[in-house]
Amino acid sequence: MADARAIAELTIQLGYEVAPSTVAERLARMVARGDQQFVVAELDGDMVGWVHVSLMEYIETGTFAVIGGLVVDRRRRKHGVGRVLMAEAEKWAKDQGCVIVRL
Repeated sequence: MADARAIAELTIQLGYEVAPSTVAERLARMVARGDQQFVVAELDGDMVGWVHVSLMEYIETGTFAVIGGLVVDRRRRKHGVGRVLMAEAEKWAKDQGCVIVRL
């Protein structure tokens, strides 16, 4: 929850302005669930990105993971941060038994 302000600032770069208090409320609900994961990336003590991944289940495909959001600070792009975040999301999905990750 201490990262809510930094998460909110990065979310603006996705085109969504969300108050840090709202981010904290939503994040608290997300992390309490076993079917969602929220991962942040830090460089030199600054948050530079985040990824939100959740599980879905469809009759035709079974359980799969969906990337609900992914952002890397525009000043830190092209340095592999997004690749690391996606690798973490994919690892979590695999640990949950998923073979499909949708973006």
